[in-house]
Amino acid sequence: WERIKGRRVRGASDYCHACRGESLAVLPDGTLFPCSQTAGDPAFACGTVDAPDTSKITALSGLTLRGEQCGGCLLASYCPGDCPSRLYYNGIQNGRLACVMYQTLWQEYTRSLQ
Repeated sequence: WERIKGRRVRGASDYCHACRGESLAVLPDGTLFPCSQTAGDPAFACGTVDAPDTSKITALSGLTLRGEQCGGCLLASYCPGDCPSRLYYNGIQNGRLACVMYQTLWQEYTRSLQ
């Protein structure tokens, strides 16, 4: 709950370290990927350990559940969103499951304050 309260004060940040270029998955052959969820998918390959392609490391950053998709959600201003690779592989329209989870956690949190 303390982490949730902290988000409320600081504002939303990305769910994903890969979106911020703070994560890498390395395959045994040296191929780099933004995260373990994308490891092995040629669409997300970021070069190799010897020749990294830094322009592709944040490839997931454009996949978010924000803006219009969030409508009038009370959590929109400090929600971390969902895993971008999950949105990519499962489709953004299916990202609403994360929304239900966060809203349920918020209800429990506010109930605990009473």
